[in-house]
Amino acid sequence: MSKYKLVAVSGSLRKASFNTALLHSIIELGQDRFDVEIISIEMPLYNDDLIDPDEPDVVLAFKQAVREADGLLVVTPEYNHSIPGV
Repeated sequence: MSKYKLVAVSGSLRKASFNTALLHSIIELGQDRFDVEIISIEMPLYNDDLIDPDEPDVVLAFKQAVREADGLLVVTPEYNHSIPGV
C-alpha cells in the first residue's frame, strides 16, 4: 500500500505551541500511512495586487506543495471563537 502525501500547517508561530506538538503527534501516529511535509506559514500578508508571477517565492512554493499533495492537514489554535489572524 502506498503512502498518501500530506502537507501540514501549524497555525501557531509560538516555539512551545501545543498545536505544533499535536501536529507532530499526529504525524507520528500516522507515519505508516502518510508522508507528511510541514510547511511554514510565515509569509507576507495577502495582497490582491500581487498575482502570479509577481507573488513572493515563499507563496509560490506553498501553493506548489499544496497542489502536489494528496491532502492538507491544518492544526490551529482557537482565538476568540475563531481562527487566529496568522
